[in-house]
Amino acid sequence: MTETRNQKLRKNEGRIFWIRVLAGVGAINVVVTLFYLHRGITLSQIFYLAIIYSVVTLLFEVPSSYMADRWGRKKTLLVGIVVLLLSWLVFLFAYSFLMFAVGTSFFAVYIACFSGTVEALLYDSRLELGQTEGSVSSLGKFHSGQRLSKIFIPLLAAFLVQDLLEWQFQTLIYIDLITVTIALFLTMKLTEANHFMDVGESEKGIMKDAWGIVVHNKLLLRTILSKTLLFIASFIAWRFYQKFFVDLGVSILILGVLISLFQFFTFVFLQKVNYFSSRFSLTKIINIINSLFLLSTFLFIVFMNISSFKFAVLLLVFYQFAFFFEIIRAPFYSEIYNKASFSFNRSTTLSLVSLLKSILDIPLLFLAAIMVKFDISFPFYITFVLALIVVLFLRLPKEIDTMNGKTV
Repeated sequence: MTETRNQKLRKNEGRIFWIRVLAGVGAINVVVTLFYLHRGITLSQIFYLAIIYSVVTLLFEVPSSYMADRWGRKKTLLVGIVVLLLSWLVFLFAYSFLMFAVGTSFFAVYIACFSGTVEALLYDSRLELGQTEGSVSSLGKFHSGQRLSKIFIPLLAAFLVQDLLEWQFQTLIYIDLITVTIALFLTMKLTEANHFMDVGESEKGIMKDAWGIVVHNKLLLRTILSKTLLFIASFIAWRFYQKFFVDLGVSILILGVLISLFQFFTFVFLQKVNYFSSRFSLTKIINIINSLFLLSTFLFIVFMNISSFKFAVLLLVFYQFAFFFEIIRAPFYSEIYNKASFSFNRSTTLSLVSLLKSILDIPLLFLAAIMVKFDISFPFYITFVLALIVVLFLRLPKEIDTMNGKTV
């Protein structure tokens, strides 16, 4: 009986990887800004949709993960996949800001259900199997799952939507509906891992304990802010970069090729993440990557001010480098978060991290929505300033490498 359960638990890692691949296809996201504009949404409204996304995430982040810790992570992931399916259905028929707001809200609920929950299931599956080593490598492969499909999808999307016609956009959404349906089937096959929660821990309260870890652990707070601000910096640029580069004369095809190329680099790095984590400390790796993000954004700002049209493709390369550096940090931060929490409240702790991100999202996205009305390039300066703050004021100290759930 135990052996049979162990065999099922071992399959979790592979299934989670493919769920991550299929749910994360997001074919329409390759040209989502252009899709919004095609359907009558303005650039400012695109940022307002991002604010709605953050508000809904803020509302559902902790409840969904509390549910995952108390009633099961598999059930929470199933809810998330179903809501994602609804999100793409709404996008298929949305032609107004209100309908896109509904679709975006569904997508935010999906993210809230998956945030922390899927990593907690992966981490605890390994713990139950006695696999206490190699967690960074496992997390790297987990994060690489979302990159695998994005190696090929941007190329496919670029070929399909070169003319930016309605039926071409719809085709991308149909692709998303199909892949999410397959992901739903795989999610149903997952095995719930033990949370190792005893009576004392249950009585103490999952929420209270998780909040205590996040708020009172100063090292963890610094780590959260370091990751969050750079993610927001990248997210702001991502919301409108497609329109920015198309206006500069960059073709959809070149856009798709460069996206695919950098997604390939990202996938390879995340698959080999253990090579770096076994040779260097987590804090050293993170600090270097954050500095490289700042360098990329600095070069972007410099050449943009020299001549945006003359250096359009070079600017796209700098942008993709910055996006690459933001993404590859994920497994290193995840390892720190997992070590700083306990099994019984791991989902909630990880989602509180995302909750703090959503709080910071709102004013910064609102600022970007205002700035983009004056000039489409202005929000890039927000990205640069946030990166500068992270590198200058939120450098991670070595003490974080030895941090655990009792370091408060």
